[in-house]
Amino acid sequence: MIKDIRDRLRGGCGLQQSGTNIPPWALAIGALVAVSLYCALTISPTPTSKVRLQLSGLSDHAEIAALETKGLRPLASKARTSAVDPVRGSNSGPLLEHMFVCVTFHWDVSGLTLLRQAVMTISHYPTTVTMCIISNRPELLRQAIREWGSGADHWVCGTNQTLLDPLHLAFVHRSYMDQAFKNKDYTTFMYLEHDMNVPWPALLGWAADTPLLEPLGFQRGFYRVEPSQHTGLPTLTDQIGRINITAYEKKLRVRFRDEVDLVKEKHFVQLPNPYFAVWVATRSQLAKFLRSAQWDVRYKPWAVRAMAACGLQFVDVPKGFFSAAVVPYNPGVPQQRQPPRMNVHAAIEHMSNKYCSAITGGQLHCTVAAHEFLFA
Repeated sequence: MIKDIRDRLRGGCGLQQSGTNIPPWALAIGALVAVSLYCALTISPTPTSKVRLQLSGLSDHAEIAALETKGLRPLASKARTSAVDPVRGSNSGPLLEHMFVCVTFHWDVSGLTLLRQAVMTISHYPTTVTMCIISNRPELLRQAIREWGSGADHWVCGTNQTLLDPLHLAFVHRSYMDQAFKNKDYTTFMYLEHDMNVPWPALLGWAADTPLLEPLGFQRGFYRVEPSQHTGLPTLTDQIGRINITAYEKKLRVRFRDEVDLVKEKHFVQLPNPYFAVWVATRSQLAKFLRSAQWDVRYKPWAVRAMAACGLQFVDVPKGFFSAAVVPYNPGVPQQRQPPRMNVHAAIEHMSNKYCSAITGGQLHCTVAAHEFLFA
């Protein structure tokens, strides 16, 4: 159930429930609809277990000494209904148990349809979500979204800040995240731009992989797709060429033992362009982010809006990588004509489709279908 923000967090505001009573069958249908573009399967939660990790994948494929961490469950329970104060909190919980989500929306009536789809997807997550839509025209946005659902206008967070550059609105969420972090009930924090659709299975994949990656200094990332005007297939918006995964050095393999002590492994790759307009963090990751100089960096190495959405990518980057963000992939079995493939549950939809539309023609973007990105 969505919990709305009536006032700014800095004012010690209170929260009220939106009043929306969504039955379980509606949640399930909403989740399936949200992932219809690319994700057809769900990811099972990772059971709590001792996990031993090994990292390889640099140029010499040297294995790093094993680490031990406690496995975290992606989801602990259904939505809570109790009101929560934004500054005071009780205990932290498993990943995805209570999410604090910020969405940036520069007022533009033509973008309302995209914003609505993004927040409706979030509102149907089968967990507790507190949402804050940050806008430079909060009074107009409240009027516009009042009919989206009972209490939807209370999701809007305004800003009284004087912005020298309108693009700096993307950084206003930092103050809300900082205040929300003081509430120990929040277990996961997410930021996204208004035209991004992040389906629930993508978050389950993030939650399953994060306990493996976080102790190694990596951030579980995603990749953006749009349907191609020419093929209709999900196509990469931010990559302009294919990768020979055999020769590519910026990859890693994580070995671990599951709940019955069987050795398993997962493979991850750093994309040549690791931008995906979303960041998701655990409490410990956000604490690290808040302490870092990167929290306030707005122009390096990307422009201001991209820096707002990059999260911890450039905080303590592991040696041999240029960003901490990696995405999962299946290495396949080339000898048996099973090609390597990107994990479909790391795909998130760029709903504006401005790169793959007929208008842009996809000259610089959308030249590679997601399923053909990797080869061996």
